[in-house]
Amino acid sequence: MTCPGNAPTIADANCVVEVARLWEESEACKAKIRDAAIPFAIPAIDDLPQRLESVLSVIYLQRGQLADYSAAHAARGELLRRVGCPVDAIAALECASELTQHPSERRFLAGKLQNLASDQKHA
Repeated sequence: MTCPGNAPTIADANCVVEVARLWEESEACKAKIRDAAIPFAIPAIDDLPQRLESVLSVIYLQRGQLADYSAAHAARGELLRRVGCPVDAIAALECASELTQHPSERRFLAGKLQNLASDQKHA
């Protein structure tokens, strides 16, 4: 099955993310790293769980306007889920659900939360 359109078009049509805003945020963060000449390396996959929370915290502190942006919390929750931090993932997804104004997003997040809760019971 294929979907018509590209990812930004689909996301925009479904009010999932504000693509232009996410792009601006990403570019601003990259510019700060470049301008400050901060050395970095992509961590090994096994190091991600330990490093993810601190990286996300810095991003939230540096770009505080994302605190009320549901998609930022949803993305954080998904990243935390993928690296094996389900308790933190649930907290982030619950925050996203509280912040979103879109019923379809709320239903989507409720499904993610239900799956995480079910996984927690079986773990």
